[in-house]
Amino acid sequence: MLNKLRIGPKLLLAPGIVLVLLLILATGAYLGMARQNQSLDTIMQERAVRLKAVGDLVAGTSRAHTEAYQLLAWLNAGFTFNRTDGLVRATHARHAALERQFARLERITQTDPAERRFVVEAQAAYGQYVKAVADALDIAIDDHAIAANAMSKAGRAFDVVAQRLEQLSLLEQALGERDYRAAEADFMTLSLWMPALVAAAVGLALLVTSAVRNALLTEVRAIGVAAVDLAEGNLAVKNREYGGDEIAATARALDTSVRNLNTTLKTILASAQALDAAARQVARSTAEVRARAERQAASLQQASGMVRALGADDSTNGYGDACAAIVEVDRVTQQSVARVRQAALDAGNLQHQAGLLSAAVARFKLEADGESGCFAADGVAAPLAGGPGVVRLRLASVRS
Repeated sequence: MLNKLRIGPKLLLAPGIVLVLLLILATGAYLGMARQNQSLDTIMQERAVRLKAVGDLVAGTSRAHTEAYQLLAWLNAGFTFNRTDGLVRATHARHAALERQFARLERITQTDPAERRFVVEAQAAYGQYVKAVADALDIAIDDHAIAANAMSKAGRAFDVVAQRLEQLSLLEQALGERDYRAAEADFMTLSLWMPALVAAAVGLALLVTSAVRNALLTEVRAIGVAAVDLAEGNLAVKNREYGGDEIAATARALDTSVRNLNTTLKTILASAQALDAAARQVARSTAEVRARAERQAASLQQASGMVRALGADDSTNGYGDACAAIVEVDRVTQQSVARVRQAALDAGNLQHQAGLLSAAVARFKLEADGESGCFAADGVAAPLAGGPGVVRLRLASVRS
């Protein structure tokens, strides 16, 4: 995957991953703080308020029960109406306030059936208690003797109210502790996950950075190896997969240039070998022509000697013409021999130049292309006959 990316995206990959992880971390931190805030809001705004409301109900009902006994005592003591009227009004006001507190607590506990059940039961018990107190007070006005017995019924109803309110208070405390433990567990989870996410972000960033570094270094090293091989004359291009970045494009262009140079040098080598073969053919032809010319010259010299011998024995008019013809033929033959020697010399020089050209190309290590005419069976270029030394083209990328 990294090989397909360009250098810009590669360099931005690690910071991008870190940024994404930081965004995830920030989102997790925000959600954690929001959950903590919700837990604190539940504890402070719901549990504390409900617990306080239950506490107020407990205190209010206790105060109302005390005032009911106080009013009953005043009535039994024969206090006047003016003396007891204020306490009666205060008791009625307290009962009304407690009814409103019960109604309010019932409204705010609609979402929790367990809480609402205890509130409804406590409210119903309190209604029975209020009715029992009213009956006891009415009896006390008419008959002080049985008022105390009537008040015992109200006491039993108050015990039920106190029991329900105590159960509700214990439930509120348990729910508050549960919410506190949940908030504490959320905080512990957040405190564990946040460092873990930070460590994961750092580790992943280092891993991606290392992978990007290795990918870039691999491509750069490949170009370095190709440059070293080119400097050493090794033109054998290794098969490899190219990436999609600028370094890979440079490597592809370099390999293409080396392949083109390889092809050019192969062409030059083939031309040098063809030139060497032609020179050797010319040398062989020249040697044959020179041999024939030398044989002709020897024959002419022998014929000239014979003519001179005949002329000495018999002086005829044809002797001079024959000698002149033989001399002319000998001169032409000598010129031909000289031209043949010059051609042989030129062919030798041409063969020498072809050997030098082949030796220059032999400094490079070319790729094998299956051409049987240019290379020997062991992958070494065939030496040129008559060349200066042995010429070898190594196809393997073995460095000295």
